[in-house]
Amino acid sequence: MASVAHLGRTARQLAERRGADAQGLREVVTGLAGGIGWLLNVRFGYGGDEVSYKGDPSVATAEIGHAFREILAEDCHAIVEAVCAGELAAADVRSIASDHAVIQPHFVAKLGLVAVAVALALLAL
Repeated sequence: MASVAHLGRTARQLAERRGADAQGLREVVTGLAGGIGWLLNVRFGYGGDEVSYKGDPSVATAEIGHAFREILAEDCHAIVEAVCAGELAAADVRSIASDHAVIQPHFVAKLGLVAVAVALALLAL
């Protein structure tokens, strides 16, 4: 998403002018911009045709589903083996679990539950 990326570049430049290491900030902003852009594309079709990782349900079959899961499992297994063998650094492996919290599934619902728990804890004091 261009506006988030632009805001991030500006913040990074300000941090670098003050002598701070902006690598972490760059990673956060790049991840957020990419995640927000992907979500907007999925929801509204920005940047081209609307995309979905679920595909067209009318052509789905059990065999395709099993084949897809098998390929996914084989790829994951290959990555785990490469990390365990020292051929790939664990830090180089990315998944949704390593994405920033605000683009995780159900973030707002989890945030609401935490807010309620904190409020109840404060009321109990």
